[in-house]
Amino acid sequence: MAVVGNRIGDIGYAVQNYAESHGFSVVRELVGHGLGSNLHESPEVPNYGKEEGALNYKKDWLSL
Repeated sequence: MAVVGNRIGDIGYAVQNYAESHGFSVVRELVGHGLGSNLHESPEVPNYGKEEGALNYKKDWLSL
């Protein structure tokens, strides 16, 4: 999901969909994060979302 052109909302949607399909829920107060020169960099990646929602994933982003 974390590929150039996809949207951050797609990643959150995939995480939420997977968790809920296995009987779990997601914590909306916590987010994934980018990794670059420093550990906690942009973008923030929610564990929930809508397909085709939020920002486009950019070339130099790596998210956890």
